[in-house]
Amino acid sequence: MNKPRKVIAIGLLILLFGPTMGCSRRLLSGIRKYVVKPAAYSVKSTVAGVRTVFRRPGRPSPNRLAKRMSKEVKPIVMIEDSAGYRSHDERIAPDEAAHYRELAIVKPYDPVVRYNMGRLYLQQGLLEEASYEFDMATSLDPRFTYGFVLLGRTLRMRGLYDLAIAKLRRAIQLQPDLPVAYIELGVCWDERGHHDKAREAYFKALALAPNDSRIYNNIGYSYFLEEEYKNAIKYYKKALQLDPDDLRAHDNIALAYAMREKWDKALIHFTRALGEAAAQNNVGHLLLRAGRIDEALAHLERAVHLDPTSVPALGNLESALRLKGRIDEAEKIHTRLLEAERLHRPVVTTSLESASR
Repeated sequence: MNKPRKVIAIGLLILLFGPTMGCSRRLLSGIRKYVVKPAAYSVKSTVAGVRTVFRRPGRPSPNRLAKRMSKEVKPIVMIEDSAGYRSHDERIAPDEAAHYRELAIVKPYDPVVRYNMGRLYLQQGLLEEASYEFDMATSLDPRFTYGFVLLGRTLRMRGLYDLAIAKLRRAIQLQPDLPVAYIELGVCWDERGHHDKAREAYFKALALAPNDSRIYNNIGYSYFLEEEYKNAIKYYKKALQLDPDDLRAHDNIALAYAMREKWDKALIHFTRALGEAAAQNNVGHLLLRAGRIDEALAHLERAVHLDPTSVPALGNLESALRLKGRIDEAEKIHTRLLEAERLHRPVVTTSLESASR
């Protein structure tokens, strides 16, 4: 018996009878000589094959404004229908969902079936399941551009930015004239805090789709995150020139105007996006945060007058009254707030109100 086989045989004996044999250090070291050292990188086995597992580096610390406003200003990312696949913003109806599930059983190796299952999971917020399905779709069809785009989106939503960027770059490599791939890439870079790279991607998308108002909105969003409000307003205005009814752009430009303390313009655009009651609440909320309590009170009282059961407005008004020391009035508003919360379950916390996403 040659040496490797002998050592393997001894190893099996140790596993079976080690406790009674009293194996020596020398014997164990002889076995370890034939153990293959692990590779410098790790791999993960999936149904679609072996995938390299990338380490996720630490995310750059977001700047002060990004921390404060990241939930109040949002970029726009959508999938166009130009490639013949249903766009992500069209929700999958229940009967379609049932059909896709049946097809997944009958045709498990059809990339379009796996893609549609991924869309379904993404719609339901099941990000790991969606990632798996999009990964399957792109493994079954390595030239499935839209599969890579939505895989990149899903990985971004999971915070796996390096992998997301790699998948989106693959989509761009496959179809360099696809604006949405650049838009998704830009959103990845913005969320990582690399705003210059984000805008570079957005401008590439803009070169391909110069009349797409959503790209201008995203460029404005990127400048907003860097507190460059003047540039943000410039690009939000361009978005509104192309689409005067874009509620999200009205919402975002209003917030940028508020950051520059141009309250009248902020009120106008919040009103276009949300209606007067919510607009008055938003301006009051922002004035309250800026420490301008008397001005905030005027707007919040107007908001409550227009919508007596608005939970955000009542909550903000109560806070303003307490800050002014008007405790009795604040207690009365608090009672009204509790009644409004019972009407609007689940309870909504006081905050800015946003345009429909």
